[in-house]
Amino acid sequence: MSDRHFALPAVVSAILVVLIGLTACGGGVPPIVAPATAVPVVQSDPTATLPNPTAAPVVGLGTTVPIPVPASMTPPLPTSAPAATPTPKPTDTPVPVPTATPTPVPVLTATSPPPSFNGTYILIVNQISGETYTGKTINFKIGERDAAESAVWEQGGVDELNLTASSAAQGGGKQAPVITLASRSGLSRRGGILAAPLLQAPPLAPHVLVGTASVDGTLIPEGSVISAWIDGARVPGAEALIQATPATLTGGPGPVGQALGEIGDNLVRVWRFDSETQAWTFYDPRALFGSFNSLKELSAGQFYYVVTKERQTAALNGQARTLFKGWNPVVW
Repeated sequence: MSDRHFALPAVVSAILVVLIGLTACGGGVPPIVAPATAVPVVQSDPTATLPNPTAAPVVGLGTTVPIPVPASMTPPLPTSAPAATPTPKPTDTPVPVPTATPTPVPVLTATSPPPSFNGTYILIVNQISGETYTGKTINFKIGERDAAESAVWEQGGVDELNLTASSAAQGGGKQAPVITLASRSGLSRRGGILAAPLLQAPPLAPHVLVGTASVDGTLIPEGSVISAWIDGARVPGAEALIQATPATLTGGPGPVGQALGEIGDNLVRVWRFDSETQAWTFYDPRALFGSFNSLKELSAGQFYYVVTKERQTAALNGQARTLFKGWNPVVW
């Protein structure tokens, strides 16, 4: 019993010493530790962004001193200084330059050019009264020399024929005096034979031949005479002079070709006989004969022969006409 009384004061004294010592160290009362509680387990999100870690407070003797964590300093990106926008300078308004209007160039219709002749003739062979020339051979002379070429007489025929002869070849057969065309009444230098009177009635259209004439390869000079012969006799009036150059060709088909344009390529030629002058005139659409055509236009009320290749119906001078193959009498 005495031991208990002795022990109690000693225990009390020890507790006081401890308290005094704790007070001297910090003066604080020791914290009361709360009982531990269960911490729930949190599943980590793989896509979640982890926050920046913060420093835990350091527990010292008696006080907790927070340690500041410096924030991450990212230097700012350098920015370029704005470029100065140039101020546009006023420019002079350009003076409009007038555009020159080009002069339209006329387009020429392409035609087949005729051969270039250094000397040409046009020979008209009329069938004289009391004779029949159809199908007979026409022979020619260049001056007094026989030409190597010949033709067959055809009513209304129009052909190109270039004549040649040798200086050693002299003409034979029945001779006739050469009559200068310029001395014949009413004849012209080109196509004058068409004005020679025809002795038969009704007359047949003549055979027309055009071309060049040469001796030993050389074109004969202007003024030389070409003559036609049938059955060994010279055909009266069938002579022509060589002319240095042909007459200038007129562009296009001319009035006659335009008036008969609906016939087209079916047209062979057109003939007209003047009963007063007993003269034939003709129109041939081929370019070669452009300078030899003696029929220049079609007149209302006049009588013509229109020669075609095939049967055809065409509007002529505003009227429908049926044309047969061959010769067609037409009143215009």
